[in-house]
Amino acid sequence: FPAGAGTLAVEPSTAYDDVERLLKARSGWKAVSAAPVFAALRMVKTAEEIAAMRRAIAMAVPRFAEAFASLAVGTIEADVSRRFGGENVVQFGPSSALPHGASGPRPLAKGEAVLIDAWDRPEGYFYDITRSTFFGAPTDEYKKIWSVVLDAQTAGIEKAAPGVPCSEVDAAARAVIERAGYGEAFTHRLGHGLGIDV
Repeated sequence: FPAGAGTLAVEPSTAYDDVERLLKARSGWKAVSAAPVFAALRMVKTAEEIAAMRRAIAMAVPRFAEAFASLAVGTIEADVSRRFGGENVVQFGPSSALPHGASGPRPLAKGEAVLIDAWDRPEGYFYDITRSTFFGAPTDEYKKIWSVVLDAQTAGIEKAAPGVPCSEVDAAARAVIERAGYGEAFTHRLGHGLGIDV
């Protein structure tokens, strides 16, 4: 950028060190966040971007199948995580109920829930998928809660449409969870943006 004075609009994921280096080379410039501009541009996806995201998802599906097929008594969360590919969190048993948890040294036992939350961007566009299963015969409680979550997901998808505020989509799903008596357990958001960023 030219010498003199000006304003440098910075893309949100730019490292601070990079901005500092640029400003050192052009002391008359000041930096401002361009997050609102980039968020507005990235909110609307082109057909090519949507296709790239679909290809990313297609790459993820076999990773989940392989990870779930590899489960055995004594399998360690962190070992499944390392084999999965991309960034991910694998959680067994009680920790599978924690959103945004971490993989650790916990071994898998029969009769436990398994959760995999995985994200990657093989072509520069992310997939971010969470899937769960039960290792062994699922308990009645697990089946009940799984059905409640599926119903909530369905309600959110049915509510989602162009022009519908995200808060209404969240409320539709949240209402299902609350009616089933699990409202206090719904401690996270319904979803988030996806594309170049997550």
